[in-house]
Amino acid sequence: MRLCLLLMTVASVCAQDDVVPNPLILISGQTKVIIPQRDLNGSHDFFSESCRGVVDSSILHFAIVRNGTLYVLFTCLGPSRGGGGNPYGRCGAGVERQINWMAIKGGKVASHQQRDIDSCWRDAVGTISGWKGSKFYWSSEERDGSYECYFDSAEPDKGLQIAKFDSDLSIQENR
Repeated sequence: MRLCLLLMTVASVCAQDDVVPNPLILISGQTKVIIPQRDLNGSHDFFSESCRGVVDSSILHFAIVRNGTLYVLFTCLGPSRGGGGNPYGRCGAGVERQINWMAIKGGKVASHQQRDIDSCWRDAVGTISGWKGSKFYWSSEERDGSYECYFDSAEPDKGLQIAKFDSDLSIQENR
């Protein structure tokens, strides 16, 4: 019985001591944001998840605290393969660039949204138009169509939004 209680105690201590991955650190001018590697369920690798390739660089576009929640908008860029694999194979020299929105509360990521801007793996090619007033715009051509998206700094809790979508069918009909 004592052995069983000891094993249960060790198991509960190990479960509480999650291995937390390295944080993602975003810097823009005097602003520094450390993305916690925890969500509401525990340890979570947002460093790797923020760029679906390997993170070479990150750009912080927006950060604000409202009602105790930190809202962050950033892009990450890196190679599709982590330097390994066949450089002549599928996406051997490809690029991954994603835009991420996070709501961080109490040292944990409460919500995370992501969209491709460029992705060799998912056949996406896009551009960042940048800020126009309170809105940050970008677009991408993907397998299923063309997206025009934005983030509104006046309403940061709404996250990433789609302004316009043209499916492959409507794009082909217009040509």
